[in-house]
Amino acid sequence: SVGNLIPTKDHALLLRAFARVSKSIPETHLDIIGEGPERPRLQELATSLGIRSNVTFLGRQDRTQVAQAMQACDVFALPSRYEGFGCVYLEALACGKPVIACSGQGISEIIRNGHNGLLIAAGDERGLAERLLQLLQDRALRERLAARSDDDVVAFVANNGRLPGTETVQAAAVVALAGAQDHPVELRHESA
Repeated sequence: SVGNLIPTKDHALLLRAFARVSKSIPETHLDIIGEGPERPRLQELATSLGIRSNVTFLGRQDRTQVAQAMQACDVFALPSRYEGFGCVYLEALACGKPVIACSGQGISEIIRNGHNGLLIAAGDERGLAERLLQLLQDRALRERLAARSDDDVVAFVANNGRLPGTETVQAAAVVALAGAQDHPVELRHESA
């Protein structure tokens, strides 16, 4: 979702779920990187949910800035209602970040629930909040999921890196595995 604050990415769902999370972990912070027509509405929603001070809309970022943001995050979450594949999930995995995504989409080719990430049903606010809390409160689980992601990314790129539309995936995964990370939405838990 880098550069795409659009309805199908469902950042509104992420904000509503994050509002639930922030009640249990008030020091948690959500960074959203990207631009799009939904930004004003999403900013208003964050204000109305009482979480505006815990959410930063960073706007469009260059690859270096995005890499730095990914390096700092604990969890990657993007609850898109529709995602053909979603290179950004692969990038997050390549960075060793546990991922929360929606099941039944192209990303299920690489995200295996409970193995290297967590899957929720599209539109499941409660499920997203529960998974965010689970990952933010359980460092061992985050580390276990992240530890499995590198091999999965390498295998995926080796098998699919030159398919139409995946040149970006291969380049991003190689860059991420070399230590420069990418991502659009991050959560960090200050005391974790």
